[in-house]
Amino acid sequence: MRRGVLAVVAAVFLGACGSDDFGQNFVGTWNGILSEAVGAESFSFSQTVSITEPGKNSLTLGGVGSLPVFCSDGSGLPATATSATEFSGGTHACPPVQNGIACPGANSSQTTTFRGGSGTLTGSVLTVVLAGSDTCSDGRTINFTQTFTGSK
Repeated sequence: MRRGVLAVVAAVFLGACGSDDFGQNFVGTWNGILSEAVGAESFSFSQTVSITEPGKNSLTLGGVGSLPVFCSDGSGLPATATSATEFSGGTHACPPVQNGIACPGANSSQTTTFRGGSGTLTGSVLTVVLAGSDTCSDGRTINFTQTFTGSK
């Protein structure tokens, strides 16, 4: 009987501790290359991505200082650490901007929406893949994929 009580107490205690905090594996400043594919075109450039953890396993991907990465207003993309080496999420609608890169024109506005993605940590290298679209005020929608690969 005593062994059964100890097993129940141990199970309750371990359950109360909750799951591991995987988010800490991703927190920090990552330097690397951001590539974007739009239709048949693609381009790449050096980029710094900052990842913070506002809550257990809850991540925010963003820029560093005043340099926005994903949205012009600097808002970050939400994600959830699902294991020690992976996170998912990235669903976010950025506020509209005038004369965006995808929708140039004097009276044109552009809304960028990230539909989701994933991140994978392999050794010390982080790879983030995001899918999204830019919607122009004239009704055009331009789909894109962004891939960031970097290290701390």
